[in-house]
Amino acid sequence: MKKGKLIVIEGPDGSGKTEQWNLLAARMKKEGLATELLDF
Repeated sequence: MKKGKLIVIEGPDGSGKTEQWNLLAARMKKEGLATELLDF
């Protein structure tokens, strides 16, 4: 099993965390990297 990376984006409600995640995930997918969102 290959180890992955954990990237955390934190901030208050309405600060743009989801938008930043969407931009990051799109870039990672373009480079052939797998992504998964854990929202809690």
